[in-house]
Amino acid sequence: GFDTVFDPVGDDHLATAFEAVRPFGSVVTTESSAAEELSLAPMHQGSLELGVVLVILPVLLGEGQERVGDELDDIASLVDDGAITPHIDERFTFDEVAEAHELAESGEFVGKILLENE
Repeated sequence: GFDTVFDPVGDDHLATAFEAVRPFGSVVTTESSAAEELSLAPMHQGSLELGVVLVILPVLLGEGQERVGDELDDIASLVDDGAITPHIDERFTFDEVAEAHELAESGEFVGKILLENE
């Protein structure tokens, strides 16, 4: 399994994250609304760490927005330096936005779907 799994979707994806992480690994999610319906037994069985990060909360509350901006700058620097590389499943032009949307709805992709402005 992976050392850390980041789940920005929630729902049943959180259960999948529990399956994908190694014992004593970490799962981080930004969406916890399904947590009350989700069995945490796999988390306990694997001695997993679960972190819930409410990234949107400062934006909604109008507080701490500068901190969120700083964090996004840090993430952008990591990407620019090659320390982390987002996985892009498929690239589309803006003329192909309907096809990109169909792929997104199908769920038959891994990583990100990228729209490029040519």
